[in-house]
Amino acid sequence: MGIYIIAILFGGTVSRELTGKTLVNLVTKGLPRWAVIIAKYLCLLSQWLVVMAGAFLTTWGYTTFYFSDRQSPHPVAACLPLLVFGAFFLAVVLFGSTWGRHTYEGLLFTCLVMAILFLVKPLKRTHNFNPVSLIGDNVAILQGNLSLTKLFPAMGVALGLTLILIVSSVVLLNKKALKSKKLRLANQFL
Repeated sequence: MGIYIIAILFGGTVSRELTGKTLVNLVTKGLPRWAVIIAKYLCLLSQWLVVMAGAFLTTWGYTTFYFSDRQSPHPVAACLPLLVFGAFFLAVVLFGSTWGRHTYEGLLFTCLVMAILFLVKPLKRTHNFNPVSLIGDNVAILQGNLSLTKLFPAMGVALGLTLILIVSSVVLLNKKALKSKKLRLANQFL
């Protein structure tokens, strides 16, 4: 549930700045456009890591305090696939926000990507490589029924797609016009 709230909160992280023309001053002062995308992604990722660490430590703390939990031998290993999926998901959200002109277009792109991944998840050929399996199979790792190495292909695909989506976001932002109406009018009279 929380991952979809993240999509709603950050779905317009780039598109809002493009429609609001708030990037114009930064880019005209010499800030490279790639730095905008990298900084936004790193901010999103750091927020994801802080929230995940807080949730993990809280849950782990009260579970060990109230229960003798011998049925969950690998809690840290089970959290790693979720962290990798979060990195991938944030890259999808950032790309959708860069691609779309409005927040809802970025959210629609994110929903479409997730729907496709969920639809192909039941196929046995794609299951080991599907990033969505990272959020479903981590419970089996927690219980000791599945080895973390079984998810390495999906983690590799997720990290590879993350890199591709970030680079694509930079390319898309480089192609977008950032001029404000005032700058366009000034250029027409010059």
